[in-house]
Amino acid sequence: MKGYYVNDKISIKNFLPNKIKIDKSLFINNILKKNFPNDYKNILYLFEKNFNNHLLENKTIIQKTINAFEDAIKVYNPTSIILNGTVDWFNSILIFMSKKYKLKTYLILEGFHIFKDEKDIPRLNKKLLIDYYIAYGSAHKEVLKSHKIANERIFNVESIFLKKDNKKKINHYDACLMCYNPWLFNLNTTWDSQILTELEVLKIFQKLGLKKILIKKKLSSQLKSTTENRSIEIYQFLFEIIYKEKLKLSITINNNIMNNVVKLPRIIVGGISTAIFEANNITDYYIYEPKRNGYSQSEFKTITSFDKKYINKTPLELFKNIKKKNFTKLKSNSLEKEISFSEIFNTNAQ
Repeated sequence: MKGYYVNDKISIKNFLPNKIKIDKSLFINNILKKNFPNDYKNILYLFEKNFNNHLLENKTIIQKTINAFEDAIKVYNPTSIILNGTVDWFNSILIFMSKKYKLKTYLILEGFHIFKDEKDIPRLNKKLLIDYYIAYGSAHKEVLKSHKIANERIFNVESIFLKKDNKKKINHYDACLMCYNPWLFNLNTTWDSQILTELEVLKIFQKLGLKKILIKKKLSSQLKSTTENRSIEIYQFLFEIIYKEKLKLSITINNNIMNNVVKLPRIIVGGISTAIFEANNITDYYIYEPKRNGYSQSEFKTITSFDKKYINKTPLELFKNIKKKNFTKLKSNSLEKEISFSEIFNTNAQ
C-alpha cells in the first residue's frame, strides 16, 4: 500500500461545459415536487442557477484535479485506490476514474456508518460503484449488509482510529458538549438548529448544577469552519435572550481531536456520531437529537450498535437520563472483528 504524488503543474485540458441543464428525469425533481409542490419550479430554477455558478467558479480546479488524477494513475499504474468518503466531489472523481481504468476501490472511513444512509453507498444503474468496504466491528458490518452488499465485499476489522490509552482518567470538567452539525439532508432542517440545540444542552447543564463545561468543536475544513463560529460571548448573549437568565457556566472551547478530549469530562452530551465509540468505556456519553436536528425514525430504526432507547429527543428526557446515569451503552458485540487490518490486501490479492 503506497501513496502517490500529484503533479500540481500539470496543464489543464478544457473539457467541462460552461453550463449544465438539470434533466427532468433526475431524482431531485421528484424530491422538490414532493416537498414543495407550490414552489418547486422556482426552487429548481434557483438550484440550477446556483449549481452553474459553482461550476463556473470551480471549473478550473475540477478540471485540474481530474487531469492530475489521470496523470498520477498513468505514472504509478496502481491496481487499487483507497477512498475516505463518498459524498464529496473529490472522492466522486476518484470513484469514476477507478471505473475508467479498471482499478479496485476500497472504502475506509475515519468513522462508522451508524445507520443506513443510501448516499453513503454510491450506485450507478443500481450497481455498486465501490468494490470493497471496511467495517469496524459487527455492528458496522450489519449496516453495510443492509445495503445488500455481499459478505465477501466487506472486511470487518479492528478500528484503526480508536487509540488505546492507558493513562489514568482525570476529570477536568463536569461535562463536555459536542458541537452539532444539523442533518441537512432533511429539507426541513435549518442551519441555526446547531446553536439552538447547544444552548438547550447548556441550559440543562446549568439546571443540573454543573459548573465547568468543555465545548468541543468539530474538526472541519477551513471553508466549513466559517459556518461554525463559536464563542463564549455568543453563547452568553443568546442564552440570556432565549431563557431570560444569565449563563453562569465556566466554559472552555477547543477543537482538539477527540482522543485528547474524551478523558477530560465526567460526562459527554452530543449527537449521533463516531464520538459515541470514542467515548465507550471511558466517559459516559448521552445522545441528544431533538427533532430540529433533522434525524427521523427512518435513520434511528437502522441503528445496530446500540438500543434506540438511548436517543434523547427532548430536554426533559436528557435531563432525567443524566440524573439517572442512563448513558449510551454499546451492544456487547458491536466492535467484534473478523480479520486484522493488515490482512485485507494480502487476502484480496490471493
